[in-house]
Amino acid sequence: MEIDPVTGGIMKEKYLSEKEELECNRTITSIIKCNNQLEYLLWHLKYNVFKNDTKKSIKYGSFAQICTQLYKEKKISLAPTTCYEIAWAYEEKRIIKDVIKIDITGVDISVHARLELRKETDIKIKEKIFRIALSNAARKNNITHKDIKNARFQLEEQLIKTEEMVLIPSNKQTQIGSSKSSQIGEDVGVISCADEVVNNQGVPFYPNKPIYTWQGIRFRSKAEVQIAKALDRVNVSFLANCVVRLTDPRKTGNRRNMEADFVVLYEGKLGILEVDGPSHKPETRAIEQERDRLFQHNGIPIIQRFTHSKCEQHPDDVVEEFLQIIKKVG
Repeated sequence: MEIDPVTGGIMKEKYLSEKEELECNRTITSIIKCNNQLEYLLWHLKYNVFKNDTKKSIKYGSFAQICTQLYKEKKISLAPTTCYEIAWAYEEKRIIKDVIKIDITGVDISVHARLELRKETDIKIKEKIFRIALSNAARKNNITHKDIKNARFQLEEQLIKTEEMVLIPSNKQTQIGSSKSSQIGEDVGVISCADEVVNNQGVPFYPNKPIYTWQGIRFRSKAEVQIAKALDRVNVSFLANCVVRLTDPRKTGNRRNMEADFVVLYEGKLGILEVDGPSHKPETRAIEQERDRLFQHNGIPIIQRFTHSKCEQHPDDVVEEFLQIIKKVG
């Protein structure tokens, strides 16, 4: 509905003639074609000609300088930062098609969606994020910036849930005591103390992995034992490998179990010291940060990670550095 600017009345809608419709269609097609060509040309210049900014032109300078000249002198209405974003976005499309090998024919992936995907540098995680986004957007045939963000969140949720799973040997089934479960809730399992000692500390994730004990406390690595001894030497209170119940602030009423390697109480402040073993790799860093944020949301602001080799070989240095960090936090 359109208002006549002169009379203030409602104007009747007018539609294009058949000839005008054809011209409109041709123009839109040309715009899309030009846009695709522009994306390719900027990508080609940055990645093929300038080898991703590792080379310069004697006559024109760097890719950034060319973009600036086009904007200021040739009056091309693309800021240098926009030129970079367009080239980066096209590179993401190339990675999806040529590296990850996903057929995206007929799927419109917005520039902002590709720039969001670009934030993930690990190719395997990038592939998982994109496949989730593609699956979620199957009916609409286009992927937006929000779709990629949601896909990343879904993947992080999946990995956190996987991390929380505890594998129990098949020969040790939980026994449910009918008389007790009616008193404390049907979701509570009762295990006979004669069969197994139940413990919320040092829960074994995998039945074939060794558990180390020191002073009646369970640890999953020698490095953790060394850190515990180092904390003990400086008379610092700590909890090791204990399951805690936390609130996920992103979802109303969502509670979950999490576990920190060491929760340390020092000078009235709480901090978490994590011993990162061989399974902690660069591609899992985003997931670990998501996990750390859950602790921070629940009131533990100090979380520091150290390699297992450093913890095992120089535990006193690790503890000293960690306690210094706690001291500096107000």
